[in-house]
Amino acid sequence: MRTCFAEHMGQRHPAVFPRKPSDANVAAALKTALTEKEGCNTNHYMRATLTVSLPEDINLGLSSLVKRSGKSRSQVVQEALRRQIALERFRDLREKFVPKGGKAGFHTDSDVFEVIS
Repeated sequence: MRTCFAEHMGQRHPAVFPRKPSDANVAAALKTALTEKEGCNTNHYMRATLTVSLPEDINLGLSSLVKRSGKSRSQVVQEALRRQIALERFRDLREKFVPKGGKAGFHTDSDVFEVIS
């Protein structure tokens, strides 16, 4: 097994390259290795572990969703958090821009859709 070098971290970690990088094109080979499924995953340093206490009803709902979806508990929770974060960002933007839109004559969503459609 060869190793790849994560320049952004300055640390070496094991990785199985899908093919041997040639001397003439090491950068392209490394980029390919980093983006292919079996290649080097340098995202491991950006992960955090979160322990959450769940009420029984939410835990049962999560377990049911995991079983139906075939995804892991972690994947289901990550997707739910991504949706919630996006929703909060949308609400923040809406709160910021609704007053500006009102001054410009946009009072409803229909007013906006008429202009952009």
